[in-house]
Amino acid sequence: MKPSLARILDQLALATPPGVHLGLDRVYALLHRLGNPQQQLQTIHVAGTNGKGSVIAFLESILLAQGFAVAAYTSPHLVRFNERIRIQGREVADASIAEALLRVHETSEGIPATWFEKITVAAFWLFVQHGLGATGARPALVLLETGMGGRLDATNVVVPLLSLITAIGLDHMEYLGTDMESIAWEKGGILKSQVPAITSCPSGVVQDVLVRQARNIGAPLLLPGRDYRFHITGKDGCWEFEDTQGGLSLPPPGLAGAHQYENAALAVAALRQLAPWPVSPSAMAAGLTQVYWPGRLEYVAGAPSALIDGAHNPLGMTVLARALAEDDHSPPLRTLIFSALDDKDLHSMVQHLAPWVGHVVVLPVGGQRGYELPVLEACWQNQGKTVFKVVNFQDAWKQAMAVTPPHGQLLITGSLYLVGEARSFLDRPRPIEAHV
Repeated sequence: MKPSLARILDQLALATPPGVHLGLDRVYALLHRLGNPQQQLQTIHVAGTNGKGSVIAFLESILLAQGFAVAAYTSPHLVRFNERIRIQGREVADASIAEALLRVHETSEGIPATWFEKITVAAFWLFVQHGLGATGARPALVLLETGMGGRLDATNVVVPLLSLITAIGLDHMEYLGTDMESIAWEKGGILKSQVPAITSCPSGVVQDVLVRQARNIGAPLLLPGRDYRFHITGKDGCWEFEDTQGGLSLPPPGLAGAHQYENAALAVAALRQLAPWPVSPSAMAAGLTQVYWPGRLEYVAGAPSALIDGAHNPLGMTVLARALAEDDHSPPLRTLIFSALDDKDLHSMVQHLAPWVGHVVVLPVGGQRGYELPVLEACWQNQGKTVFKVVNFQDAWKQAMAVTPPHGQLLITGSLYLVGEARSFLDRPRPIEAHV
């Protein structure tokens, strides 16, 4: 009897060293034993601090609207591990993922690869086994998201058709550096010689770092405002995109928030650079509106309503706060359900969000990686908030519902672990639609 996906994942976790161990030697060694499946894949590689998943969601939706074969590898997942590995917009079944993970597990003897490295290699192998390689039955465009950083991330073993870099901010500083220049340099490590690249990073220190990197290795780099641009044309949210190929009139992105125009524009700019994968204006429009990416300004109808957002670092909180400020239907009372991992700048996150919430319910997430309840409580009390401490999401929901009037709103944010717990608890029993 073949082991279940859950059992294989447990075996991988027990057999690999804990913690984060950046580097590519172990990944290359594993891939070599499996016949280097990454060399058979046609990829778009996406790095950045925030927006990677949204950009991939836009790319995936547009490519599917055009009728292309497309696969995606993203992280982390919110509820099910299968969310990480998708083919034609659908999560791959347990049996196929378990087979790939078991193959890697059996091949990894003597290679102290990490959990993330093994699942990354398994995804590459799985895609090839499903005939999605360049010489397979149905060649696909594989959308590939970095896990952390870029230069030493397990995904940085491909030579992609295109490299994309989204918004960059301070995060994972114990691994990537303590200033914007260092972090930008690590993210820019996905750039490859002669491989076209596009960034959504505006002019400033981060863009300057990326421009220098691209110039040094000979990677053509397209910049916002110079090589492509966009502007919103009216109150209906429609927008105009323009690059050297001309202009496009496009509908509002299907993901909520002003920042999603930047992510959508990066996706559109990317697809305009892929001549072998031509996308029509109608497919662009359809894909932009049909996109689905859970846990990002996700509105849950009810009395009170709820808003779930995956902001989990200062940059994400800045974007979330801007979205709340621009909401024309902001409720009179918003109760926050909050937690965060202890590698995040908690004080900065709280400062950005504090003006937009009333009562706060805090709970622990992420096991030993999460902030302890007294730390969370004290940080919010320093902002003058009434704070309730609970130990799980079910209790957090009950407490938030008890102190929020029917015309108010619950805001759930601070960690993707928390978002995953929220979506698992709610299980989407009520209609969910884009809002803000």
